[in-house]
Amino acid sequence: MEYIKRTIETVIKDYTGMFAVTAVTGARQSGKSTTIKKIFGGKYRYFSMDDPGIRAAAAKNPVEFIKGIDGHCIIDEAQYVPDIFSAIKIAVDENPSLKGRFIISGSQQYLLMKSVTESLAGRVGLIDMFPLSAEEVRKAGKYDNYAHVFYDMCLKGGYPAPYLASKKESVEWYESYLRSYVERDVRTLYNIGKLNEFDSFISILAARAGQILNLSSISTDLGTAVNTLKSWITILQASGIIYLLHPYHDNASKRLTKSPKVIFVDTGLLCHLNKLPAKNDLLESRIFGSVFENFCVAETLKFFKNRKGRAELYFLRNQHGLEVDLLIEINKKLVPVEIKSSAKVTIGDAASIEKAAMLYRDMSIDKGYLLNLSGKTGRLSEFAAFAGLDEYFDRILPGMISAIL
Repeated sequence: MEYIKRTIETVIKDYTGMFAVTAVTGARQSGKSTTIKKIFGGKYRYFSMDDPGIRAAAAKNPVEFIKGIDGHCIIDEAQYVPDIFSAIKIAVDENPSLKGRFIISGSQQYLLMKSVTESLAGRVGLIDMFPLSAEEVRKAGKYDNYAHVFYDMCLKGGYPAPYLASKKESVEWYESYLRSYVERDVRTLYNIGKLNEFDSFISILAARAGQILNLSSISTDLGTAVNTLKSWITILQASGIIYLLHPYHDNASKRLTKSPKVIFVDTGLLCHLNKLPAKNDLLESRIFGSVFENFCVAETLKFFKNRKGRAELYFLRNQHGLEVDLLIEINKKLVPVEIKSSAKVTIGDAASIEKAAMLYRDMSIDKGYLLNLSGKTGRLSEFAAFAGLDEYFDRILPGMISAIL
């Protein structure tokens, strides 16, 4: 399969020079193993705990298994052999100055992180890896602009396999992915039981992407207890399927008590769940605006995470009716971003940015942005400018990164 260069390669290389152990987590099929082997395949031995023979040998005597590895190694899907983490700890403590000796990866973030924090705290660098980003797709393909990337990633997604396949194969891939995800990850590792209801729950979340999560309403629709739905949200987070965008609040402790918005990390999966197989279906859909907002938030998240940029993402909604789709908190500043799928913008579209700038003067809001599909840039008011996707990804976000690096 064709390899698409990943932005996060630099971070992975840097971490192996800083830590004895580097752990790479992320959704299944997001390209973790391919990327790691592309970078280190010639220097590191590779062991996959997906292989029954290797898994059995490692589980039988983890300490001897690790001792028998001469030099640096990659241990893929390490969460399937939990005891191997203690064996890695012993090996690291015997030679703590040796950096980059172990690279471990896994698709089950919760299980992997549980083992890492219990056994390797202070010895490991942690990296979240996402499916392909819009900038990676644009660099790999022949796209005139990011608007074309947006439509293509809605129809084919950002997982490498369906992105590189034909549109028909992409649809079939997503069907298979959902089945294997439920069977392999959810049933095997979490044993949630009600698989039909879990499938329905994912579809409901997709239909309400970009909206504030109302578990009570979904509980009524599904006939499933709210506590069960909360556990399912945790599973989807840990599997790298969804990201929770929390509301901004001056009091950080209150941010986590308010209801978040659900963002699907891969917009292709979101469109597949909403049965939007073609561009016209997407354009005519009542959720087109929500899909565009989901794309912009997910790609902003990937942009910062792929560079280890220290930025926090929120949305804003207060008791006075002020709403802003995305707040980027960076260097103790807030950057408000309103997201509109329309190609036309008016001064009225900047109202929420203006109000946010007045409300949070102490947060040094110099400028907010109205992100849209027009492909044009310009100023709407003192505090607000409008920007197309090209301006946002090529200049605005890199400018924020430059300010913190």
